Amino acid sequence: MGRLAAAALIVALGCALTTAASAAPRPDGTWRIISDKDGKPLALIRVQTVGGGQLSGVLTASLRGDNPARLCDKCSGARRGQRILGMQVLWGVKPAPGDPLKWTDGSILDPDSGSIYGCEITESPDGRTLTVRGYLGIAMLGRTQTWRRVG
Repeated sequence: MGRLAAAALIVALGCALTTAASAAPRPDGTWRIISDKDGKPLALIRVQTVGGGQLSGVLTASLRGDNPARLCDKCSGARRGQRILGMQVLWGVKPAPGDPLKWTDGSILDPDSGSIYGCEITESPDGRTLTVRGYLGIAMLGRTQTWRRVG
């Protein structure tokens, strides 16, 4: 194989790898949170990738008819007394090494209880669902919700 053919092959492989990597689903967007207790929609959350590939999420709507001006009276610290809609409830969830569809070591807030849990997220290969696990201490001690992409 000549130098020109080898160079063309390297460029073609590089483009193929770049295209495959960019085609991987991203969790950025709006998601419908489905209750793990009754299977009904709870709320909408807007998830976005921020610095270092970490995930962050803000509640944008209640799907249960909650008062849109409802405050987080059970939250502590700076979140206490904040409006729940527009509140950041997901933060610091980092990309898992070696798995482009998984994020770990973050935090998620349950505004109904004011409790903050550890969080890990796995995106489905088709990018249509997120499996979100909130836990205390270790992931085995927690609950899992399914979030479905809106639109």
